[in-house]
Amino acid sequence: MSLITTTGLSKSYGSVDIFSGLNLTIPPKSRIALVGDNGIGKTTLLNVLAEIESPSEGKIRRANQLRAGYLPQKSSLSSDKTLWEETLTALDELIKMEGELKKLEELMGQTEGSSEELLLRYGSLQEKFENLGGYT
Repeated sequence: MSLITTTGLSKSYGSVDIFSGLNLTIPPKSRIALVGDNGIGKTTLLNVLAEIESPSEGKIRRANQLRAGYLPQKSSLSSDKTLWEETLTALDELIKMEGELKKLEELMGQTEGSSEELLLRYGSLQEKFENLGGYT
């Protein structure tokens, strides 16, 4: 199964077509490059694929649990973070969930016969964490 497949994908701003009728398949573990002149629609296509913008027409199918990220051309880096710390912000949600899981594990270790509510909370959070790629 491909990571992303587009069918008849189009993007327009008013009467100006940026791209139209795009059929694209990105297989797993592939490396791709978008090459073209300035203003041809490369950034717009990436914005559509990353769900930053909506297509004007067409369909996009993504593999289950696929999260597309996008690093903009113009840096919006915080001056008080290292490049590594800035990169890790893409994983903020997973890092927060991991911390919550650890806290729940500590609570379960301290509580004799952990409560059903605590176990249910842990199970639900662990499933969400796993579905978002937390163990990969």
